[in-house]
Amino acid sequence: MRTPMFGSFSSSFTNIGSSSSWFELYATFSTFMMLLRTAINDLIPLKLRTFIISKLQSFFTNYQPNNQVSLQIDQYWDGTTNNLFYAAKEYLPTKISTTYKSLKVGKLSKHNNIVIAFDGKQTVVDKFENIKVKWNLVEKSNNDEENGFVLSFDEKHRDKVMEKYLPHVLSTYEAIKDGHKTLKIHSMQSGPWKQSDLNHPASFDSLALEPDLKKAIIDDLDRFLRRKNLYKKVGKPWKRGYLLYGPPGTGKSSLIAAMAKYLKFDVYDLDLSSVHSNSQLMRAMRETSNRSIIVFEDIDCNSEVLDRSKPDKFANLDSDSDLIDKASG
Repeated sequence: MRTPMFGSFSSSFTNIGSSSSWFELYATFSTFMMLLRTAINDLIPLKLRTFIISKLQSFFTNYQPNNQVSLQIDQYWDGTTNNLFYAAKEYLPTKISTTYKSLKVGKLSKHNNIVIAFDGKQTVVDKFENIKVKWNLVEKSNNDEENGFVLSFDEKHRDKVMEKYLPHVLSTYEAIKDGHKTLKIHSMQSGPWKQSDLNHPASFDSLALEPDLKKAIIDDLDRFLRRKNLYKKVGKPWKRGYLLYGPPGTGKSSLIAAMAKYLKFDVYDLDLSSVHSNSQLMRAMRETSNRSIIVFEDIDCNSEVLDRSKPDKFANLDSDSDLIDKASG
């Protein structure tokens, strides 16, 4: 009795495994899917279908396993500039390979090369010391704020990412700036610093200055750079100050630009008339970066100076004076 049953089962399995049976099964499934698609298109409105699809895409795109950690990196941190944001912005294009299909490219004025960035439609994968991390772009609805980044990785690599990988991103950013960076000038009218390229044409080669005075300034800058360890040894901040004064058009801004290009330091241009309290001034100073030149404009016109009881304190200065503070870290 058992032999016929086994034979029947074997015969059925053989029939199912034949090419014609598989073709019939495929044809039946294809017909069912076409009918299902037609029914969905006829019964479900387009807007509702689009909404459902967008929600499903968002769910699967943003899904993170339980062992995944995500770090959000925004442009500002409590109203102050987030240096890690700008570091990631410069670092990630160096990790874009030929396999990436969705990129942003552009040609900026005063730049010799094509600028490349990823547009967020594709995840950037980076490997560091046998760990893999993923970067994604986060679009902001506020036009005043740039897009942010999300860094995700396995939870077991948390310590290595925080203690080694993120400092690696920052150090790479500093190396990029020192190697072939475009100098920036930062200005503050209200709110945080706003940056743009420093396009001033002046340099020490083109500066109209007495040769002996020019050499003295360059030698002083070189001495300042060499003595970084000495400043640290004696417990003093590594900074140098200059007072420039003279009528408009006498070359104060040109000298500042020449110094910035020689030192490869960014410039922070602060108009003291826009600073209304000591706390606001201290906040502006904290937001400046290391290895930069801070320019305090028109210090003789500042309200705090004009209210001093000694009117002759700045009597030897013209009406247009700048104080330069070269700050480094």
